[in-house]
Amino acid sequence: MIITNKLLELIEQGGYAFMIPLILMSLLSLAVILERYFALRKEKILSENLENALKSSKGDWPKAESDCLTGSIVRDARQLVQEPGTDITAEASLKQSAEQHLPYLTRRMWILNAIGNLAPLLGLLGTVVGLAISFEEIGKSGMSQEGVASGIGIALITTITGLTIAIPTLFAHYGLKAHGERQYQRIKAALNRLVVSVAGSKEEGGS
Repeated sequence: MIITNKLLELIEQGGYAFMIPLILMSLLSLAVILERYFALRKEKILSENLENALKSSKGDWPKAESDCLTGSIVRDARQLVQEPGTDITAEASLKQSAEQHLPYLTRRMWILNAIGNLAPLLGLLGTVVGLAISFEEIGKSGMSQEGVASGIGIALITTITGLTIAIPTLFAHYGLKAHGERQYQRIKAALNRLVVSVAGSKEEGGS
């Protein structure tokens, strides 16, 4: 209850026009960070069963079915190759399928980048407005403690809030981006092994 009252007090001091959007940004940022954290887990990208199936593949498409991202790429590519009347290669089918599925790795990341850049700007706008209010009060009634304090309150609180949201959001953005790149390299290595395996099998069959 005390925390809630303190939060409401800060919102009122910082100004509803600035604090409400900043709080909404923080909630959206947290939601995206959590969603991306769970979406980019190892088993969601390349499960252990599928990875083992790809490693042990001897010229055939892996039989292991998986709901992970790599499994979806392999499944769609296999369907392309096995379509009647098609002459698409395994490499081309995997490339086509990967282009459709790989954007999953960076989905919603733009939101974190946007919040990380917009939050401090909105806080800075609150600072400017707060200082303008302070100078206006000084011009009207001199150094009125209440009027000046109100303006300074908006200036300080919105700036601090904006930076408090932006810094962890940008850290999370860069961390998740780097993690997504590592997962991409895992997928790329696994698919390259599959291409070599399937291509090698066809060469042996042709000879």
